[in-house]
Amino acid sequence: AHLSLGRKDAFMGDLESSFAIYESLGLGEQAARVAADIAYLFVWDARPSKVSAIVARALELLGEDETPGRSQLLSAQGLAHTIGRQPGRAEACHDDAVALARKLGQPDLLADVLQNQALANWQRLAGRWQSEPAREAGDYRRRHHQEWNLGHCLWMEKAGLAFAGQFDTALRIDEELT
Repeated sequence: AHLSLGRKDAFMGDLESSFAIYESLGLGEQAARVAADIAYLFVWDARPSKVSAIVARALELLGEDETPGRSQLLSAQGLAHTIGRQPGRAEACHDDAVALARKLGQPDLLADVLQNQALANWQRLAGRWQSEPAREAGDYRRRHHQEWNLGHCLWMEKAGLAFAGQFDTALRIDEELT
């Protein structure tokens, strides 16, 4: 409710309170999911050091557990490394997030982290490597009628194909976008 009313600070406060409760109870996966939400807000505020801090706390709670929350945290950290101008670290985080999502066999999670990987490649001007993760995430979004996210995947796929010089294929995406 806070966020829909434009009260971002109040929303962030609620998330941070939720995270602290889960952290105090030692509930790693629940804390990781809330931490990922917090991290994504920090990404969009261009505060990569804040992302790293919350991700580190949540990963410590998870220990070595391979969970959806870990994949989400790695993906958020990858975006933070991208905006923090650390492309090698960003790529490693995204690769780990995607590999874990595949291992867990959760297609919705995989679509989320692939979409973030495509976005990170766009942000660091590595557009020719964004089309494949955007296409794969878009396939899932299309099958599950997630039009908003599908639109994001389609433009990223189209831009990546254009970067790679595949203009005819890129133009075919317009048919679905319109």
